[in-house]
Amino acid sequence: MNTLLDLGPLTEKVEIRGIEITVSGLTALDIFNLLVRFPEIRTLFDSKNSSWTAAEMMKSAPKAIYSALAICTGANTPEAETVASMLPVAYQTKLLSAVLRLTFPQGVGPFAQEFRQMIDGLTAEAEELQNLSQSASLASLQVDMPPRTKRGVSRRVN
Repeated sequence: MNTLLDLGPLTEKVEIRGIEITVSGLTALDIFNLLVRFPEIRTLFDSKNSSWTAAEMMKSAPKAIYSALAICTGANTPEAETVASMLPVAYQTKLLSAVLRLTFPQGVGPFAQEFRQMIDGLTAEAEELQNLSQSASLASLQVDMPPRTKRGVSRRVN
């Protein structure tokens, strides 16, 4: 039986000016951190936007791209982001294309659609649980208590 350990690191070599750079894909944590740091890229994960390219990403959120390139080349530092920002667009596109292939092997569109379906399913389940908990809340229980007197002792009325 195979396990995750059998996959090994999923990487690709990209040659730029005679230097081979090992590129990896973004992990779920990487994507989460990018979404938090660069909220403008959330629109890229909209299920209606099923075919964005490296060029479209660089146009809509260049700083997020520089960060992603730093992460995926193993040098996740502000200095690496600066270097990524100064690369000619052809090299940025070459690196980012490898990142996208490794991060989304079936393409961005199928990933975005599957991700949206998962989120929609979780949202529906959460709403159903919330509705159930509201209908059975303690606040909705009615309890008849005897009237209180000034001293807190109930008096019986005949």
